[in-house]
Amino acid sequence: MKNARLMILGLALVCAWAPAAWAQKKTTLGVFLPTTLTDGQERFDFAEKLAAQIGEAMERPVAAKSFGRYEDFSKAISDGTLDFAVVDAWAAVQLGSRASPVAFAALSGETSQRWAIISYGKGAVKDLAGKRLALTKGAGPSDPKFVSNVVFAGDLDARRHFKLVSVPNVESALKMLEAKGAEAALVPLAHVPKDVRVLFRSTKVPGALLVNLRGSNNLEENLS
Repeated sequence: MKNARLMILGLALVCAWAPAAWAQKKTTLGVFLPTTLTDGQERFDFAEKLAAQIGEAMERPVAAKSFGRYEDFSKAISDGTLDFAVVDAWAAVQLGSRASPVAFAALSGETSQRWAIISYGKGAVKDLAGKRLALTKGAGPSDPKFVSNVVFAGDLDARRHFKLVSVPNVESALKMLEAKGAEAALVPLAHVPKDVRVLFRSTKVPGALLVNLRGSNNLEENLS
């Protein structure tokens, strides 16, 4: 999405109350937003700008790392490379206890978004039984649960109904649909092209989050 505006709610508080221990070591912000922002350069620019803003508030440099794949993002967390991150909510949930939510992110003033099943063909979701559905890859085994339990609110078993095809990001899902590599795609409603059919719209779910990845230097403790 061009000219997307992404803002972290409560970011000023986070910066003002950042752990004193961060001032003694290198601080790194990770950004994994494969569905909130559709353009790779836009994600990179956002990461650099946000890191600069946080660094200014903390009066020390903050490095930024933008990730295009969940595997690389997850590995950086496991390696202890990142101190905190801005991440799509569906991916944040899959991080489990490794990430503690701190603040919501607002895209164009909204902290939530709807998901859509889109296709170039006629029909409804029920007609896609056994068909390929392109969706952004997260932790793998948890992806069908997200589609089933969050997007469809438990009314449809995604693994049984579709043939799920994992892709790195929303751009890839749209390109796969256009190239007929999949009969349908799951993307945020805000990124739906004008020339496709929307077969399903989900209820609103959280969009993106700022999360803390350092348990001992917990942001939440410093915001209380």
